[in-house]
Amino acid sequence: MRRLGLISAFVVSQGAVLLLLVGPLWGAAWLSGFRLYFANDQMSYAGIAVNVAHGHSPLTEPFTLTGASYYPSAWYTLLGIFSRLTHLPPWTSWQVCGLAVVSVTVALLGVLGWRMSRYWWAPALPGIALGTGCLAHFTSGYWYASLNSHAVLWGPFATFFTLNAEVIGMCACALVLAGLGWASTAYPNMTTTRTRWILLLSGVVAGAISSVQTYSFFTVTTLIAVWAAIYGITQAKSKARLTITLLLLAGVLLVGPIVGSNVSQIAVFAMLLLACLPGALWTIRKHWWAARWFGLAYALAASFQILRTLDGLLHHDPFLLYRQASTQGLGVSIWSGLLAGSPVIVLAIATLLGLVRRGDTALASLVSAALVSWVILSQNDHWGFSQEPYRLWIEGLIQAAFLTAVFLPRALRARGRVPRSWLTPAVALAGAALVIASWADIPGFAAYASQQGVVDTQASRSLALARAADPVSAPGLLAAGACIDPRELKLVSGGQVAFENLGLAWAADHIAIEKLAAEHDAGVLTAATLRAAGVRYLLTDSACAEPHFAARDHVVPDVVVAYRTGTRSGVITRWSITPQ
Repeated sequence: MRRLGLISAFVVSQGAVLLLLVGPLWGAAWLSGFRLYFANDQMSYAGIAVNVAHGHSPLTEPFTLTGASYYPSAWYTLLGIFSRLTHLPPWTSWQVCGLAVVSVTVALLGVLGWRMSRYWWAPALPGIALGTGCLAHFTSGYWYASLNSHAVLWGPFATFFTLNAEVIGMCACALVLAGLGWASTAYPNMTTTRTRWILLLSGVVAGAISSVQTYSFFTVTTLIAVWAAIYGITQAKSKARLTITLLLLAGVLLVGPIVGSNVSQIAVFAMLLLACLPGALWTIRKHWWAARWFGLAYALAASFQILRTLDGLLHHDPFLLYRQASTQGLGVSIWSGLLAGSPVIVLAIATLLGLVRRGDTALASLVSAALVSWVILSQNDHWGFSQEPYRLWIEGLIQAAFLTAVFLPRALRARGRVPRSWLTPAVALAGAALVIASWADIPGFAAYASQQGVVDTQASRSLALARAADPVSAPGLLAAGACIDPRELKLVSGGQVAFENLGLAWAADHIAIEKLAAEHDAGVLTAATLRAAGVRYLLTDSACAEPHFAARDHVVPDVVVAYRTGTRSGVITRWSITPQ
């Protein structure tokens, strides 16, 4: 009977993953298409995987294949390699591999929760944690809470639905933290051979996140540093260490904005990590053997992306300079953050109470670190870091939710002769009630995701775009006409498309590409602008008015491909632009 309950818990967890991440698109061509849910960034990221699948480098601007890209691209590179080896289209690889990583992560977290508590229902919690909302249905009447500019607060499901590299980074982050937490209880001295391999693997994964997704890397790095600091301060019982840490944090708050404006945001982040040293040094000395193995693996795995980015900053790469200064007005107020995160916060407090009562100091320090780092990173616009605070709020919510899901069952189990307390279960029930109430956000999210639908790459129009774009007889960029999305053109053709995502990477001729994009949006493309951007071919759709070029422009149609969509038929025309 117990085994049946355990299997049922895993089924519930995996069922939650499928319901949230596939359910909204059930009935659509989700496996052969690409999700249009916040598609601007997602289709731009997919361009990296498409390039690798076609044998190109992931380190260039993904649309034009010119210039340099400093965006962490390890996951998209792996997707491209997987697509090339299996002959699956990149968009199918995106869906299959993303879902596989999430499913495996939820299953492994469930195993850890069960191993640490022996409650049969523990494996169900990580999957259920994905469905935690932000009470937005009650506070804003929608499925997410809007803040300033384009900042939003939403539940984990809304981020995980993209299946992009941020999802992979958060999965890796959760596994590293939960795995280290489990190891700290299973092997308290952290000196066994098995522990060494756990530390090496955890260090490699934590460091490698830098090449997967930047914000996930900031999250895991901050959380581990704060964990080491809290554990050291509490175990050393040193008021001096606590006082020095608080003074250093106050210094970051006061001096950070100046350093961020005059030096760099990375320097401010380094200041934050240095503020953790008073407590962390005690932890490092106490567990020097473990810290050495983890730290070495982490540093080596993170070095490639860190050194490459620093090199770009030292050489004043214009995109990196732009990126550092483009995240203003995206802050999260304390009250908004507390209200939206209350379901997870209350459960985390219940977990903390239970772990403290059990004497699980390392785990209690980890849960405390999750809450403290969540606050620190989500307020980073106040201490000079200024890196999309709302995004880091969402990352903090997800990590706190996952860690709570893993450790709450252990916190609810009595230990030895320590008497049971009514407080932990009572707070846990209050948190569970808030989580259930937050599920009201899910229907609105599902309706929105379903409405956005997918780009069906097997539809007649998409196939016509691919045929018209390839093969080309001469090198040069492809430009999209007024009725054609350049992101879709990149996805289905794999060619060099005259476009760029301003927040991802810049083409070598950034100014010319930006001017071309402005003309595209206005619906008027000129031969002079096309040539200035290095465009060799222009694709147009008869659904829009055909462009008019004079004979002297030397722009002539050379390929015509018909398509039919429902009851409407159309033609994709490829225009050849002769260089002058």
